[in-house]
Amino acid sequence: MTDNELIESFLWGDEELFEKIIENNKGYVYNLSHSIVKNAEDARDISQQVFVKIYTGLRDFDTTRPFRPWLRQIVVNTCIDFLRERGQIDELSLNEDVPEGMIAVNPTALRDIEAKDIVGKVMAAMPVQYRMVLSLRHLEEMSYNEIADSLEIPIGTVKTLIHRAREMFMKRYEGIVK
Repeated sequence: MTDNELIESFLWGDEELFEKIIENNKGYVYNLSHSIVKNAEDARDISQQVFVKIYTGLRDFDTTRPFRPWLRQIVVNTCIDFLRERGQIDELSLNEDVPEGMIAVNPTALRDIEAKDIVGKVMAAMPVQYRMVLSLRHLEEMSYNEIADSLEIPIGTVKTLIHRAREMFMKRYEGIVK
């Protein structure tokens, strides 16, 4: 059964199917949370919060739409709330934009499996705003518009954050690899 089919059956009263929804998505929720907060225990706590939110919010979910984008939005928002509570993030906005035609640094290192440990260390050391947009763009493969909608910030801010994050990532990555 797909997640949407499980949700429909759950909404019709088969409460046991919620466990299957959790089973199908717990790895995704944990990995996305961990890519943002970079702490295993915090990612587990956030995962639990996400599934509580899903359980209470499933009645409002439109089963004619895909489940993953809705789930991703809940995970991202829960991570943002978590980081705000800890004082690690105030807001995701910048005043200046990157020019539209600017060439971005090639982020291929983000997908280099052999460099996974180094990538993890570099990402963990980056400010949360940069870590979050890089995770959404390169791990979740979200478009700039999807990121802007997800984080509720202007697209120009997304472009600026991604540009700066890529530059910071590459400088730090090259500093370790050299």
